[in-house]
Amino acid sequence: THVPSVTNFTSLADPSAVGSGLTALTTLMHEAGHAAHFANIRQPSPLFSQERAPTSVAYAENQSMFLDSLVGDAAWRAKYARHPGTNEPIPFDVIEEEIASTQPFAVFALRAMLSVSYYEKALYELPEEEVTAEKMMELADEIEVKIQGGLSARPLLS
Repeated sequence: THVPSVTNFTSLADPSAVGSGLTALTTLMHEAGHAAHFANIRQPSPLFSQERAPTSVAYAENQSMFLDSLVGDAAWRAKYARHPGTNEPIPFDVIEEEIASTQPFAVFALRAMLSVSYYEKALYELPEEEVTAEKMMELADEIEVKIQGGLSARPLLS
């Protein structure tokens, strides 16, 4: 059964702002992914339509991160990143240069994101009698060190 829906989302993104266009566009696409996800929930369970437990971070961020990843995709940029005055596409050598200078470091962000899922897994595998605030904090630190090679500047679940 088709159930029409309306979705509203907001972002302070201003893709035309000099110096913040890429970040703004990425944020806008990310929030659009959340909007698309929540606008298409057809399950009666609240598990599928909320951003707090028991919904996992991995599940809640799936569609939003897919859409925000398009902003960094070379093919997507070559097609949609256009000069506002001339409508010319961004030169591919500019895209190529950015990829070459940033791609080697992308693994750091990926490892930080993976740490959350590994932490959730370890937490669910923990015997119930061991679940304490102290053990949860200790486990988060252990996972960060194991996956990322050290502690992040921000808490694992922030």
